[in-house]
Amino acid sequence: MAFTHGSRSVFKVADGPEGTLQEISKALSDAGVDQSVDVEETSVLNDDAKRYVAGLEDGTISVDGHFSTTANEAYDVLKGIKREIVAFEYLPEGDTAGNPKLSGDCILTSFNVSSSVNGKVDLSASFQVTGGVTEGTV
Repeated sequence: MAFTHGSRSVFKVADGPEGTLQEISKALSDAGVDQSVDVEETSVLNDDAKRYVAGLEDGTISVDGHFSTTANEAYDVLKGIKREIVAFEYLPEGDTAGNPKLSGDCILTSFNVSSSVNGKVDLSASFQVTGGVTEGTV
């Protein structure tokens, strides 16, 4: 079994609804895509155990990193996509051909910049996936 170091991961998000994917990984320290499936209980009288049926898929994305006002880095891209549906790509093993790629469309749901007296300025953001996550390869 082969493992990959997280430092190879790449996260891209489009700079607008019909925009260009921008790699914002250089400003990020964490990124992840969380996928889930709704379940609905279908138990009836006289059942000895609960029964369920699978429902709709869902997905969220979270990123954390470092604040920078450099053009096309995380802050610059994220501040411009509020209230927009944009494309994303998450490449957990990097952008080498054949590596896994999670992609789709998302909406920025939260965007935070914070600082402390004894630390750096941080950036974090969350996204809601719309239409599902596509699993493929680079």
